[in-house]
Amino acid sequence: YRMAATAHRARSFADLCASPPAEGERSVIAMAVLVEDVKWRTSARGRRYALATFSDPSGQFPATCFEDDVSADLEAASREGACVLVTAEVDRRAGEETPRVTAKRTQRLDSLAGGLRVKATIRIADPSAMPRLSTALQTARGGRSQVLVEVGVDDSKATLCLGRDFALDAELAAQIEGFDGVASVSLESADGPALRLVA
Repeated sequence: YRMAATAHRARSFADLCASPPAEGERSVIAMAVLVEDVKWRTSARGRRYALATFSDPSGQFPATCFEDDVSADLEAASREGACVLVTAEVDRRAGEETPRVTAKRTQRLDSLAGGLRVKATIRIADPSAMPRLSTALQTARGGRSQVLVEVGVDDSKATLCLGRDFALDAELAAQIEGFDGVASVSLESADGPALRLVA
């Protein structure tokens, strides 16, 4: 789900800890998380809320949720081991080293990833890469993503559009980038900011 998370400008918990909001300030951000556990609690004022355990590539962290429908969605995600995009309110109180995360809205990442439109640009250093590239892409039909191939011609460059019906993900892009004769693969989301393939 890395491409979907990046397209929606998701931030990691480590990133939040490195640049937390100032004390007393609140900000709303997106986070891509695995919902590991949800427990129901009652506040001192008698209000029921959910205490969730989230994790992302930077580690595990707690979050609260006071919205009944969102809490129910988180509870379902924890039972299924699902990853979600959380719209969260983040704040930091005096004396606290890490920010507090409060979930306000959730969207399943599998549904977001399925609808993500990506443009891949594959730069070819050696034409011998083309047959292997063709074989790899033949099994990736049936999506909404575009594939462009850049090939050097004498001292100039030609760009070929191979189609707009591919189902691309970061794993396939990394596989293609490892082919002999492929110089690089860059991904750009048609639904958000540019994406960078990290090996």
